[in-house]
Amino acid sequence: MIQDGQPKGKSSPSEGGNLLASLIDIKKGYLQLEVEDQTLLRLRHHENFTLQQIAGHLECAISTADRRCAHSLRRLQEILGGISPWG
Repeated sequence: MIQDGQPKGKSSPSEGGNLLASLIDIKKGYLQLEVEDQTLLRLRHHENFTLQQIAGHLECAISTADRRCAHSLRRLQEILGGISPWG
């Protein structure tokens, strides 16, 4: 439900709820990552590759692909000040 132009339960832009600003921050953080980390995050979270597909792409075990994807996400979270880019 939308009230006064804002979704119910969401903060206003002045309260830090500006989605565009958040997306820009995430993009800036993403661009600070090493290319390998960018690739892993893109494959896993944008292109929706399974861990099995990523493992095949990396030519490694699924557990290794999982660990590397998790590590890339943690690096992005560190850049963003500990905040998850996916809520």
